Amino acid sequence: MAVLWLRQMTIVFYVIALVWVTGLAWRRQQYLWPLTLIDVLFVGFVLIVLASFVFQGGMFRESGNIIRFMPFLMGIPYLCGRLMRISDVTLLIRITLIAGVIMLFLLLLDRFLSPEQVGGRWMFFGHDHCVLLVGLLLGLTLLTLCVQILGRSNLATKNDHLGQLIYWGLIGIVTIFIVWVKARGYLVASFVVVPVICLSARHCSIPRRL
Repeated sequence: MAVLWLRQMTIVFYVIALVWVTGLAWRRQQYLWPLTLIDVLFVGFVLIVLASFVFQGGMFRESGNIIRFMPFLMGIPYLCGRLMRISDVTLLIRITLIAGVIMLFLLLLDRFLSPEQVGGRWMFFGHDHCVLLVGLLLGLTLLTLCVQILGRSNLATKNDHLGQLIYWGLIGIVTIFIVWVKARGYLVASFVVVPVICLSARHCSIPRRL
């Protein structure tokens, strides 16, 4: 709709997310203990990022504003992952697949309505930064499709074979769309994350995982 996005809207959005996850953490605090090696590595990564800002003087430059967003861009996502159970992951996969497929049609529709490029990229939905959000959704959709294929790998009925073919086709289409919208960061990230997901699927045979 090309509605102007105000800074106050970002603040409200982040605060709501923070309140929501804080309440969820309170209800599921039993899942946060004991701390794991991944928790230690995550804290170490955050400390390295903070240290890099301090040593390079970024704390006192405009780039230091990024630090204010770290609780929202790093803390909240990690905490969500630690609190999620199997039922939450299953729901997230279902929502992501539905939203990702719908987005494919919306992108085509938007391209017919506003054929304009900014800085070599298509400007989706009236915002030049929208490619980042679109790329994120498409990247997550690609990962969930891989998870679905690996989860159905041991099923042998005709309907399941047809389902796998559909998922394989969607993987190709989503990959093409990621290249088309020029979401380079998410494309590169997929090259790393997809092999990790496939190789970690221990219930599948090694040839299928490869």
